[in-house]
Amino acid sequence: MNKKLIEILEEISEEKIVNSSPISDLSELDFWDSIFRVRLIVYIEDELDRSLTESEIESISDVVFLSKILS
Repeated sequence: MNKKLIEILEEISEEKIVNSSPISDLSELDFWDSIFRVRLIVYIEDELDRSLTESEIESISDVVFLSKILS
């Protein structure tokens, strides 16, 4: 995961992310749940200053997708 994504996830989750092994999907994280997913969507929409599309929301847990959209 890139540094910006890690910072965002730590801010939303209020937990430190330890990169012991690479992940490709955020659902692999212990704190991933439906509430965290919604909080992440809202955060990214605020960050991008636009609403995410349906297909973007469906991909919200994909690390590669998030890295691209946040760069």
